[in-house]
Amino acid sequence: MEEQIREIIEYYTKEGETISQEDLVNMLREIQDVKGCIPAAVQKQVAEVTKMKETFLAAVIKRYPSLKAENYRHEIQICVGAGCSAKGSYDLLKILEKKWKIRQGEVSEGGRFYLRTSGCMKQCAKGPNMMIDGTVYHHVTEESLGEILKAYR
Repeated sequence: MEEQIREIIEYYTKEGETISQEDLVNMLREIQDVKGCIPAAVQKQVAEVTKMKETFLAAVIKRYPSLKAENYRHEIQICVGAGCSAKGSYDLLKILEKKWKIRQGEVSEGGRFYLRTSGCMKQCAKGPNMMIDGTVYHHVTEESLGEILKAYR
């Protein structure tokens, strides 16, 4: 284990004490600051030291948008709420998968994009909606999708 990561884990874990969720998240953020993400090997080490299940730790990382298990530059969210689904959001997912080689829940080759779906973005009239790094795009089509993604290279 890298010295810096070991020191972070030791700082937040006390012999025989259960780590609070707040301290766990703070520890994970510090690890991410050092590594750029929280890789599977480090997750395993944290799980062993804190006596948590790896699946629980993965769920915590997934629950906090500021934490990421893999290193990527941009996060794409496709709205799959009822309004956007009716307007073709699942077609956008298929296009991303086939044309752009990005699969839902995975990081694209080269680490450029992480793709996930989200519930309703509360902008149904403007759907289908997509968000990249907090910027929402409306009325996304196959053509506009290509232009949008090129801007994030």
